[in-house]
Parts: sequence; C-alpha cells; structure tokens
Amino acid sequence: PRLSDERIATQEHVIATQVAWAEDFRARYPKLGRAMRVLRTAEDTAQSTSFETYLRGELGTYSERTMALYRRFVDDLLRKGRNLTEETIAHTVALAGFADLAEAEAAQG
Repeated sequence: PRLSDERIATQEHVIATQVAWAEDFRARYPKLGRAMRVLRTAEDTAQSTSFETYLRGELGTYSERTMALYRRFVDDLLRKGRNLTEETIAHTVALAGFADLAEAEAAQG
C-alpha cells in the first residue's frame, strides 16, 4: 500500500539519523567502515545498493506499530548520545573475537 506523507516523514527522520550515525562511525573507524555498504542513495549502482536505500525499503515494510516503536527506539538512542551503527558493529566484532572496535580496526588490512 502507498505510504502516507506522515509515514514517509517518520521514515526519513529515522533514515537521516541512521545515515548520520554510519557517517560518524566511518569517520572514526575508516577501515571497518570500508567493509560497509555505500551510504547514500546517490551512490547506488546496479551492483551496489546503499545503506540509505536499503533502509528505506526495509522501513517501508514495517507495520505502523513497528515503525512507531522503532522511531521511539532510534530517538531514545539519539537523546542518550548513542550510535546504533557503532553498537551493532561493536557486538559484531566481539562475536568475531576482538576485544573492542579499536582492536578490530587495527587488524584490518
């Protein structure tokens, strides 16, 4: 179904926040950042879909309730000064056996 203008605005708010977190993460951890998707829709190619485009497609499938809860989650992290990209990748590198992001960054070629 077609999304309402309000829903699109909600999604775009979340997308802008998450893209900003990803940009911040890449600035601080450039080697780890190179392994991520390209960030912006303007960078999409036939072979590569950006984080922004992928997120827009994913959020568009959420129910109204799920989208409202997810926006609340993102806004809460933002208010607390947390970065979801950093936290997600920190958990990922810990599962790979690294002590922290700095160690994982240093291990990249």
